[in-house]
Amino acid sequence: MRQFFIYQIQNTINGKIYIGSTVGYKRRFRDHKRELNKNIHHNIKLQRAWNKYGGECFSFSIIEENLGTKVFQVERENYYLQKHKPFLDEIGYNILNEAFISASTIYSDEIKKAASERMKGSKNPMFGKYGSLNGKFGKPLSLETRRKQSISRRKKFIGEKAGNVKLTEQQVLEIRAKYIPRVYSSTKLAQEYDVSQGMIMSIVKRRNWTHI
Repeated sequence: MRQFFIYQIQNTINGKIYIGSTVGYKRRFRDHKRELNKNIHHNIKLQRAWNKYGGECFSFSIIEENLGTKVFQVERENYYLQKHKPFLDEIGYNILNEAFISASTIYSDEIKKAASERMKGSKNPMFGKYGSLNGKFGKPLSLETRRKQSISRRKKFIGEKAGNVKLTEQQVLEIRAKYIPRVYSSTKLAQEYDVSQGMIMSIVKRRNWTHI
């Protein structure tokens, strides 16, 4: 179990709020203030308000302290987003109406281990299809057979069908929608979706996931 915090940043002049979540609120608050003071914050709505009213007109506070998984943390953040609706311009500064979680953090280590055990040895649907257990092992393939296999692989390993993919098509669309240079940066998105910054830019520039 991990400790996490749901927090809000409030404009003490007009009452508008920004809601977020973190596992280390002191560091998160420092990061918010540093980026806002440098005019490089990823949230353009909050940045404009900070520039207009000044940092002294904003308060930082914890609205919930809890224990749980990353999934539970996002669920609690979404609870407050739907309760207070800070994504509405007249109420707050959140850009999105929902918090997201990267696919790689959804499953616990226990679930991953159990799934691995279920796929070992003869339980694996690929058991016997490769190596010495395969009756065709060691026999060369014809050029036509290799050509057909190559075409088949290209069709199979596109987007979510790729074996080592970390993102879903929905997440790729979210990344393209969220990305704003120097506002909602590739660095921020890489941290959010647990992938490299290079992967984010490949998605944004459509070098990857070109089929959507």
